Amino acid sequence: MRQEGTIRGQYSVSTSYTSLGMNFSTAAFPDSGPQPNSWADFWDTTKFPGKRTMPFCGVLEGDWPLPEAALLADGIPADKLYPLDIERAVRKLKELAPNVIWWKNTSQPGQYLVSGEAVMAMDSVGRTNNLIDKGAPVKYVWNGAQTFSSKWIVAKGDPNYDNAMRFLAFVARPDRQIELAKLIGYAPINPRAYETMDPVAAKRLVTYPDNFKNTFPYDYKWWAANLSKWTEAWSFRFLHRRLRVKGLPPAGAVNDRQALIVIQSAQIQRHRNPLQDQDESTALASAIDMFFICSILAEGPI
Repeated sequence: MRQEGTIRGQYSVSTSYTSLGMNFSTAAFPDSGPQPNSWADFWDTTKFPGKRTMPFCGVLEGDWPLPEAALLADGIPADKLYPLDIERAVRKLKELAPNVIWWKNTSQPGQYLVSGEAVMAMDSVGRTNNLIDKGAPVKYVWNGAQTFSSKWIVAKGDPNYDNAMRFLAFVARPDRQIELAKLIGYAPINPRAYETMDPVAAKRLVTYPDNFKNTFPYDYKWWAANLSKWTEAWSFRFLHRRLRVKGLPPAGAVNDRQALIVIQSAQIQRHRNPLQDQDESTALASAIDMFFICSILAEGPI
């Protein structure tokens, strides 16, 4: 049984659901002909020619399913994705890289589709629906899309515990969930909301049963334990390795990995707060690592 997809978690109550997946241009692939319907199709530039657009250094804005998409495209079933085979995912991403435009903010994938610069994108369902509402010829693919929810958490020992429980019961009501979906386009976590929701609106949301069954849940626990491993693999084995940072030794004097370690260490020491305990410092260092790796490799991947 999937961990996501229920109102009540082990330590939390969900607020709403959204999805990150693939969309495509119906101008490039109209309803009258074959249309992409999987990450394998996303990788198939022979059957579906044209550029793709994906998030550059996917750790910066959201939990973009770069390795998950690559592994699904490589034939791994959705229910066998985790633990992720990082090296296999990197190899699959390198295979597609010559046909990818790497976007760096979340407004760009839709822009590339509308302009015709790309024919498929990794994007969110919310932004896809916004484009559709504005008349853009795009379609979202539920097959292989990643899902996740935001959470409500009540602190242990909260003096307003009873009121907090009343609030959670209120926001989980079907009518409130429907109104939230109208406002922000995120999907209800209460399945009873679909009993009275407009059916056309319902079919655009991730928790609509016919959509949800084709998706996979984001594995928070795996990512919490392995984010640094993915960042290292993505940075050192996939992204372009030319370094142009003032003060580095001449090209070839050190390898890329050594150079990056030197730079990261300097950045971490400069930003670290000596008043923080070791755990907090380690977390801060990890965050700086991720940001700085992406920043200095900004010329883009191979």
